[in-house]
Amino acid sequence: MKSKAKEKRILSYDTVQKAVHGDEQAMLQVVHFFQPIIHSNALRPYIDEQGNYTFYVDPFVKGHIENGLLRAILDYQKYWNK
Repeated sequence: MKSKAKEKRILSYDTVQKAVHGDEQAMLQVVHFFQPIIHSNALRPYIDEQGNYTFYVDPFVKGHIENGLLRAILDYQKYWNK
């Protein structure tokens, strides 16, 4: 039996189709699926008062990436129907 950490996560074709056609729940599932990638790309370094070097998720960058993903999902239908 595979552990949950090693189990592959996939999006179903139906979910993607529903997201492309504007289903809010499906779009949220797509964004949730990509959260690990979004978080890793939104990480920013931070040095606190004691000189400790840490990272934090920049909410502006995270929102920008999520909005770009949602825009790409909705624009996909426009290009697909050409």
